[in-house]
Amino acid sequence: MKRPTNRMLALLAAGAVAVGGGGAAIGVATSGGGKSPDAELADALNKNEGTHLTEADLQQARQDVFKARLDAAVKAGRLTQAQADGMLQRMQDAPKRRAQHEAAEAARIAPVAKALGMTADALQSELRGGKSLAKVATEKGVSRAKLLDAIKEGIVAAGKAEGVTFSADRLNQMAARTADGTFGPGRGGPDGFRGHHGGPGGFGPGADMGGGLGMPPLGP
Repeated sequence: MKRPTNRMLALLAAGAVAVGGGGAAIGVATSGGGKSPDAELADALNKNEGTHLTEADLQQARQDVFKARLDAAVKAGRLTQAQADGMLQRMQDAPKRRAQHEAAEAARIAPVAKALGMTADALQSELRGGKSLAKVATEKGVSRAKLLDAIKEGIVAAGKAEGVTFSADRLNQMAARTADGTFGPGRGGPDGFRGHHGGPGGFGPGADMGGGLGMPPLGP
């Protein structure tokens, strides 16, 4: 395997590190084509630089550059060693978190798309166009009760994938808000099913109903 050049490492570093204020920006979302950013970058580098890099190679190179910058920040007194260790660990855990979030996304949309007699992609397209799930259901001749049941099924499945639990009352409230919300361009993620805050898909602390199925915060 041809080793990454300084130019390649600079590309990796630009996408990997944003040290300052005790935080790091780490991109883990997949693109519309289904590949991770690292896989797409590996393809581009292999094509343009004649290398044979894999996604894992780039992830390791990215971590090496990130660690070097963290070490420099610790030496300069901008970060403590504990902060640097935590930031590096979060980066190393990013692929696992991405897989978990993607599993939750798939679990959440599947029952809703099935109830509406649509593919997930077709449903996402409708939502990106500004329609609510309730409107799509009406156009498809699907009752509100059936829609709400499907939404709740998806929420429960996605919550299980994310390790989140919630009460029956909370589930009913979330389903109703999800059915009636609209999530057009700029109001959700690229797949129409992501929240603005918390983890992808709107799960996690601070999540709101800003994307896709309009998930309010899970949990109590």
